[in-house]
Amino acid sequence: TAVGSLLILICFLSIGAYFFSVYEDITFFDAFYFCFITMTTIGFGDIVPSLDGDAGTYMMLSTIYILVGMTVFTTIIEIVRRQYEESLRKMQQMKIQIQAQIRLADSLGKLGAQGGLDEAGALELKNIQDNLAKNK
Repeated sequence: TAVGSLLILICFLSIGAYFFSVYEDITFFDAFYFCFITMTTIGFGDIVPSLDGDAGTYMMLSTIYILVGMTVFTTIIEIVRRQYEESLRKMQQMKIQIQAQIRLADSLGKLGAQGGLDEAGALELKNIQDNLAKNK
């Protein structure tokens, strides 16, 4: 979902950049830069909407685009943050499981070396060692 969210953000910025580039008569990349800087609330002020022509309608539409865009931007940042947090949690759980399997394999190996492991236990030890080899 993180990749999809970022694609939605890029599309949203691109749509705004297209309209700003047409109305402001600037390049698409300058308009994209303006949209990105505005949505992230950095706002350098090097590119600003002009007040030529029908300024009232244009400024109202620009303001609505910016407010909706800031909402979309912060929502997508939160979605990506949650996705990475979930991935990190899953990796930590896998690490704990692997460490537990390593300790179990060591214990069973020591028990097997002392001759206290039956055939089923030896088979289980072999399965654990194979799983550990896959996860390294």
